[in-house]
Amino acid sequence: VQHQRQRFQLDGLQSRRAAKEGAEMSAVEHPSHYNQGKYECIDVMVETFGKEATQNFCLLNAFKYIWRTGEKNGIEDIKKAKWYLEEYLELEGENEVD
Repeated sequence: VQHQRQRFQLDGLQSRRAAKEGAEMSAVEHPSHYNQGKYECIDVMVETFGKEATQNFCLLNAFKYIWRTGEKNGIEDIKKAKWYLEEYLELEGENEVD
């Protein structure tokens, strides 16, 4: 019931990036495995947990990607860390999506 209630509340949610024309899906930018239909995970996190919690998640995820850079995906991990830091700034209102 709780899960259904959350889904119902998300019906009005519009992805901030869904409106962005020409947004490409890639391993770094909006990977398809982080989308459920028309909802992107990061947007649902903001709606469900709030801006501050999502910003903290972004900082911690950036740290994780920087930490593992030499052990797993190299430069791709740096790009992912950068994406999460930019998302943090966007949520703060200090960085607009191009």
